Amino acid sequence: MAVSGMRAAFLLLYAGAACAAVDARGSLGTRPPPPHDLDCKIKALAYKYGTTVVQPQMSVGQKTALAEALWLGSECPAPPTATATADPTRPEKTHHKAAEVPTVFVGNHGSNPASTETNTVSTVADAIALLRTLARPAEPKKMVLSPGVHFLGWNGTLSLTAQDSHLTIESAPEGQAWLSGGVSLGSDLKWTRGANGVWSTSLKGLLPPGVTVEALLRLEPHTRIERARYPNADTELAQWGYNSPLRLNYSFGANETVAWTRPPAGGATPNMSLFDFSTLPNAANLIKNDSALSEYNTYVGGSGGICDNWDTTDGQESYWCSNKSSGGWAEVDAEAVNAGQLGLPVGVKYNTSLRPGRFQRYENAVGGIIHAWHSQSWFVNMWEIVAQDKKENSFAFGRGGSQGGRSWCRCDQCAYAGPWCDTKQHDTRLISGGWYIENVFEELDAENEFVRWATQVVSGLPHRAPFPGTITTPRQKHCTSSQTLLTAQPLSGWSWSCRCSKRFFTLTARQMPRCRT
Repeated sequence: MAVSGMRAAFLLLYAGAACAAVDARGSLGTRPPPPHDLDCKIKALAYKYGTTVVQPQMSVGQKTALAEALWLGSECPAPPTATATADPTRPEKTHHKAAEVPTVFVGNHGSNPASTETNTVSTVADAIALLRTLARPAEPKKMVLSPGVHFLGWNGTLSLTAQDSHLTIESAPEGQAWLSGGVSLGSDLKWTRGANGVWSTSLKGLLPPGVTVEALLRLEPHTRIERARYPNADTELAQWGYNSPLRLNYSFGANETVAWTRPPAGGATPNMSLFDFSTLPNAANLIKNDSALSEYNTYVGGSGGICDNWDTTDGQESYWCSNKSSGGWAEVDAEAVNAGQLGLPVGVKYNTSLRPGRFQRYENAVGGIIHAWHSQSWFVNMWEIVAQDKKENSFAFGRGGSQGGRSWCRCDQCAYAGPWCDTKQHDTRLISGGWYIENVFEELDAENEFVRWATQVVSGLPHRAPFPGTITTPRQKHCTSSQTLLTAQPLSGWSWSCRCSKRFFTLTARQMPRCRT
């Protein structure tokens, strides 16, 4: 009999036994519920009957599942550990005497293992692979991480599937474990000081072909190393939103542009999907008609065409990249979609009168990055510079701009957001908030700064080799993922504390791993 079938049988058995507490008239009347210890004894009896009479060949994993179904170990004392007889379809593997479930230990950086047990591996990816051979999906399983940082490296995001159900990932008792979406560049980078006092190191051989360094961080203390920027600031602490008192200490004002370059009109119109939930039938098979504003009882999404700026591949859609979205400034997004012209810049013409010579001194701005607030500080967009025209005082943008998911407003749409807008004529300039530039060699003027190119990192420290200790660089957008949460075979029963949704995951009282770059 399968465990699921036994669970139903034992619940019936438990219900039958509990009927002894009901009086002869078949009614509970005003009698109090049975004592808690009696309730637990009935459950323990059901467990014993199932594991000794109904299915004496039950494996350790099946016994654990049955105990959980009867709430033994949580509301009632756990049953004594029994030695399971061999599973005729698959040998039972138990390597850790103190654990009741298959357990794999992960050593820190491939050394200093958390345990001297047989099931000790170097990486989290190896642990997942091993656990899939030690336990079935429905059986509890555990991964114990040794103290320190565990790099996902080039193995990619930790992708959990239905195979990994009932998995607990926890730190070893000796200390906190961290799961990192980055890779370690080591602590022995060879830095060379050039004639201009700038230090440099080559990353050739440390990175796969075509991979560039997007960021650098120290391992201990875990702090960001800034890309050389102007104005200088601590990215973690500087407040430069539109209402921040010190914003102009850390950024250029929105008026320090002549204009943000708009993309050409006539772009490809996206495909639209409209879902009306006010009546049946609909895609969700649910009614949502409680809003007095009818547009809030519908959902619309755009994909393809100009919406591809937000990666609407693989069936993804953008709510705001549509002509029927609702909310603040929704009309701005709708107009952009109808015109086939996103309200996001593809370049910027800068004002040279306010900071004379600042940008003209750049020998090569390609690879530099512009950060710019939405005018209301709703989000920050970032673009990589692909060209500079010193005669036109402009930068041209390449990749980027996808942050925020919405268009900017123009002067002719919301002049109140741009005090410098010319209301006396048809002013169609885009309105931004503050902005700054980074990853430009000429801005390398502080100790905690670097500039990156394809296979080289340079630092501006004039007096000693920069960045002692282990240096890391982030590679993964997410530490973990589980697409199966939305499928017919959901991942279930695993414990974690990294990028968690309370809807799907539970946290245990045990010290849990945490995420870091």
